Amino acid sequence: MRAEAAYVWDNARTYARAVAGAADAMSFDVASGDFSLEYTVATGDWSLMHAAATDVYVWPQRYPGGVDVAAAASDGSPVNVSYDGLHCVQIFTAHTVHSSTRVVVSIRDHARVRAN
Repeated sequence: MRAEAAYVWDNARTYARAVAGAADAMSFDVASGDFSLEYTVATGDWSLMHAAATDVYVWPQRYPGGVDVAAAASDGSPVNVSYDGLHCVQIFTAHTVHSSTRVVVSIRDHARVRAN
């Protein structure tokens, strides 16, 4: 691998571009590509919060077979996930979610998940 390509591979990572609340923890494992995000849903105008999404960038070259996404809210409210199949994962909480609810998001390489 060329030096530039190795640098990009070692440093390009999955990350949250926007969080619909307060990010409590975010981690990325360079070796496996596993990503996790935990955040607390923001308080405020619910009509705006319902429209807001948590937006996560995934580097397509790291996940050639796509990603598997899991998301759950601590209060049991529905969480919807949208993945464009390339580089954007969006997480939407239901309008019934309570402020201060914790949401946990996990993103893994689809090929690795299928192999296990």
